[in-house]
Amino acid sequence: MIIARSSQTDEYSQLTQKIISSLLRLYCVRFTPGVRKKRRYLIYFAISLLTTEYDVRIEMINDRLVIETAIENINSVYKQIKQHEISPDTDYLFSSAGFKGDKNGDLERTIKRLETLNAMNTIVRKSGNDEPPPATQPPPATQPPRKYSPYE
Repeated sequence: MIIARSSQTDEYSQLTQKIISSLLRLYCVRFTPGVRKKRRYLIYFAISLLTTEYDVRIEMINDRLVIETAIENINSVYKQIKQHEISPDTDYLFSSAGFKGDKNGDLERTIKRLETLNAMNTIVRKSGNDEPPPATQPPPATQPPRKYSPYE
């Protein structure tokens, strides 16, 4: 509704229309019902752009050279931050998995146990030239067990 209002009339500048469409894109990024409350200020800002009058000819930034220099150097700034970053110690996450020199880790113990099981569970298969086992007689028929009755 806000976008339709900004694009239908000619009283809003191209800049205002572009800002409102950008606000919509920001509002829709990774949208879940939980972010409605957090992003309501984007809607408030869009409404204020349409309801208040402002002069578009006034520059928002007085010194464009500073902004352009910052934009050009932003990659080097992030590289410096990344180089001097102190990574958190996460070795404890892998200590029980048998990594990072943990000699008694779960992974190594599991592998040893599986190898032991494989060594114990060797299956002897008969070859095709073996004689079949002798036929056995079925067990004699037995009576089914009697039900317990306290009156007997």
